[in-house]
Amino acid sequence: MSPALAAELAPQSLIDATNAIGDPSGTNQAAAELLKAGRSGRVGILCDYDVDGATAQAILVEALRAAQPSTLRDPAVAVPDRHSEGFGPNERCLTALSRSGATCVAVLDCGTASGPLLNRFQSETGIRVVVVDHHPAHRLKPPDAAALVNPWVSDGPDPGKQGTLCAAGLSWFVARSLLRQAGLTRAEAGPALRRVTLLAALGTSCDMMRLDTPFNRSLVRFGANLLGNREAMPPGLQGIRETTGSKRPPTTDDFGWRIGPRLNAGSRMGESDLAAHCLRERDPAAARQLAERLDEHNTKRKSLCEAAQGELDSAGDAESLAKGPVNVRVVRSASPGIVGLVASTLVKRHGWPAVVLTEREGSKLAGSGRSSLRFDLGSAVSAAHSEGILLSGGGHSKACGVEVDESQIGDFTDFLRRRFQRHASRSPSPCQPAHAIDASLRSEELSNSSLMSIADALKRLSPWGEGLKSPLFGVRQCRLAGRPSVKGSHLFMTLRKDDVLFDAVWWSAPAEWTGSLASGPGGAAVPRFDVAGRVELNEWQGRRTGRIVIRGARRSPK
Repeated sequence: MSPALAAELAPQSLIDATNAIGDPSGTNQAAAELLKAGRSGRVGILCDYDVDGATAQAILVEALRAAQPSTLRDPAVAVPDRHSEGFGPNERCLTALSRSGATCVAVLDCGTASGPLLNRFQSETGIRVVVVDHHPAHRLKPPDAAALVNPWVSDGPDPGKQGTLCAAGLSWFVARSLLRQAGLTRAEAGPALRRVTLLAALGTSCDMMRLDTPFNRSLVRFGANLLGNREAMPPGLQGIRETTGSKRPPTTDDFGWRIGPRLNAGSRMGESDLAAHCLRERDPAAARQLAERLDEHNTKRKSLCEAAQGELDSAGDAESLAKGPVNVRVVRSASPGIVGLVASTLVKRHGWPAVVLTEREGSKLAGSGRSSLRFDLGSAVSAAHSEGILLSGGGHSKACGVEVDESQIGDFTDFLRRRFQRHASRSPSPCQPAHAIDASLRSEELSNSSLMSIADALKRLSPWGEGLKSPLFGVRQCRLAGRPSVKGSHLFMTLRKDDVLFDAVWWSAPAEWTGSLASGPGGAAVPRFDVAGRVELNEWQGRRTGRIVIRGARRSPK
C-alpha cells in the first residue's frame, strides 16, 4: 500500500477533519441571515428534489428548530417539479415562498447559475436570498445574494478540498455556525448536531462526493454510526429505514443502496417534494406514512426500470451496445424519471457513455445521459445545442439532460461519436471500456473463510466510493458449478475455480451473458471465463458468507 493511500484510509476524527478543511467562505454570513429571519420573521427554503437537496433543507430546518423558540413557525419549503420544471429555482416556487411570509429564502443545491431570476426576486420583494450550492456557475454571473456559500464561486476554478463538498455538506457548516451564533451550549446543541451530521452524511454519500477528501470520509463514517442511534434519526429517516426491512447493523452501504433510492423515488415518480417533506416531518406517524409512500414509489420505479431494460435487451441492435463509442437509445416504455437510471445501467454494462431518451409531446424526445472514460458529456451536449441539433441540453462532465426532435437523433448520435473520437485521440491512455484489476485471487483465496476475511478487512477500511474505489479482484478460469438463479437481469451463481467453489452475484448482467450462463454448466455457451469483481459480505437470514460481486467478464483465453 502506498503512503498516500495509507494516509487516505487512516481514520480521522470528524473534529480534526473539520478543522483541517475549514469553514467555506460565506458560512457565518449565511447562518446570521437565517438566524435573524428565523427569530424575527420566517425562513423560506427552495431546494432541489434529489437526496442532496432534501437533506440540505432538513439540515437547516433542524438547526433553526433548535435555535429559535418553539412558538415560531417552521420554515416554508418549495421544491421544483422534476418533470415539468426541472433543475433550479423558478417563479412558481419563489412566489409560493413570498406568499408564505418568508423574509429570507435559502436556495439549496441550486441557484448559482440563476443570477437574473434571484436578483429580480430580491429587488421586487425585498426578501433576502441566501444561496448554498456546489454547482459551478458555468460562466454565468452568480446572484448578488445576501450570502453565497459555494467554493466554486468564492475560490474560483480550483476550490481544493472544499470543492468536493455537496450542498448537504456545505449546509452542515452553515447549521453548525447557526447553532453557535444562537448561543446554545454544547449540551443544548448536541441533539441537533447529531441529526444534521447524519443527514449530511446521507447527502454526501448519495451525491457520490469524493471520499478521498478526509472531511467527506470522516463525515460518512461518523454518520453511518449514527444510523444505529434512534435519537439521532429524524422520524422520516427512521421510517425509511424501517421500510427497508433490514435487521443488520447499519453500514455506509445503507445510505446509497437502501435509503437513497427510496428518497429519490419520489421525484422520479411524480412527487418531487415528498423526500424533503419526509425528512423534515416531526410527527412519527405522519413521517412513517410518507416513508411508506416513498417505498411504494421505489417499488414502482424498479418495475419501470426492469421494463425499460427489457425493451433495450429485446431490441434488434442490442449487441451493438458493446461496440460504442457513445450509445444513444430511445426507450419508449421509460418514464422521464428513470431515463438517467437506465443510462447508468448501460454504462455499467458496456462501459461506453450513454444517453437514454423517451417520448414527450409531439415528436419531442427528452432524456438523460451518463458518461465514462473521462468524456465530458455535458460540454458535448452544450455544443450540440449551440449547433442547433438539440432543442435544449446541458449538464456537467459526468451527466447531462437533453431535449431533441426525433428527426435529429441520427445527427445527435453522430455528433457525440465524433466528439468522443476527438477526445480519444487526445487521451494519454486508451479510451476503451476495461476493468483495471488490483489483484488476482488464487483458488485457495476463494474459500468462504478467505472471502469473508477479505470482506471484513475491506469493511474496516470503509467507506469506499467516488475517488476511493473498493479494490477490484480478478478470478481467472472460472466455471459454473450449477444452474444459476436468474431474477430479472440479476444472476446468482456458484462458480468453481480448480476444486474450490465460491458464490458470486452479477447485478444487471448483460443479456448476452445471462443467455450464455442461464442454462447451467452443461449447456453454457462459455465453458470457462474470467471475472472482475469486488468482494463483499452477504448477510441473509442469519447466514454470513463471502462472495464476489461481478462487474465484468470475458471468455478465458485458450
